[in-house]
Amino acid sequence: MLAERSVPYSERVTQNTPLIVPGRPVKHPGSAAAVRTTLAHGRTRPRAVTDLLRTDADDRSPTALLDLVACAVEAAGADSGIVELGPVDLPSVSYCFPAYGDSTHPMLYSATHSSAGTLLRGTATVGFRRDSPGAPLTRWAHFHVSWTDREGTLRGGHLWPETTAAGPLVQSTVWPLYGITLVNRLDEETQLPVFFPEQNGRSTADGDRPALFARVHPNEEIGTVIADLTRRHGLEGGSVVGGTGSIVGAIFEDGRRVEGPATEVITLGGALSGTEPRLTSTLISASAEVHGGVLAPTGNLVGATYDLMLAGPQD
Repeated sequence: MLAERSVPYSERVTQNTPLIVPGRPVKHPGSAAAVRTTLAHGRTRPRAVTDLLRTDADDRSPTALLDLVACAVEAAGADSGIVELGPVDLPSVSYCFPAYGDSTHPMLYSATHSSAGTLLRGTATVGFRRDSPGAPLTRWAHFHVSWTDREGTLRGGHLWPETTAAGPLVQSTVWPLYGITLVNRLDEETQLPVFFPEQNGRSTADGDRPALFARVHPNEEIGTVIADLTRRHGLEGGSVVGGTGSIVGAIFEDGRRVEGPATEVITLGGALSGTEPRLTSTLISASAEVHGGVLAPTGNLVGATYDLMLAGPQD
């Protein structure tokens, strides 16, 4: 299941783009879709990965992290979902972090870096990718995580599929998406590959609560989107499962600001009430630093994309 990268991102980081400021919209190269949230409805039921995959806890053979999260989703009876990652040893970490792009693409990735250490927290959006129209689907996942390296330094990044883990995901939770398949393909507006949700017509009977997956398009205010979707789809009393994505810098409730061009979200959580939610987040800056706290109620705009999953209350 180990996949190659789908897009050969530039290894050069330039800063010849217009100034990107937290809370200010960003102009992307393509035409913007009229509909700013692409939605699919399904069901979910959170499960501990160890309840699904009872593997040998003494087995420390390095395994592609992509394979581990895909197996967890499949063991829950779905083909796509969100995995909330807990501590696990990472013998090999291949990663990048947000960076300025060029005059065409304002937001790209840094060069690829290597590390090793212990994963602390992270999120994986798990689905498939399609390299070109009509091409077969292959496994893909979108990882944002934090870890401590072998010297004890806190690091964060967007993981490439070459990353390996040793040992089972004993402190991880899978949120399967019943009735929804996630497909990673090129987005017209950003000219970057992103996940889009598709209804798959399969049974949702294994779910014990409603689920909504939204691909949130650039420049939408994440808190406003969550509040609007909660009200329109009757999800009050549920929770933000999270997902992976980016925001334009970051503005925290306590006044801290993290400069852009983008920050990649490691975790995002909050209760659903129909009003602007109080969102707690950890994220990665363009200098590869990890920040955390409660986001300001307004001003946090989606950068390139956001894989948003909302779960309603249990039936």
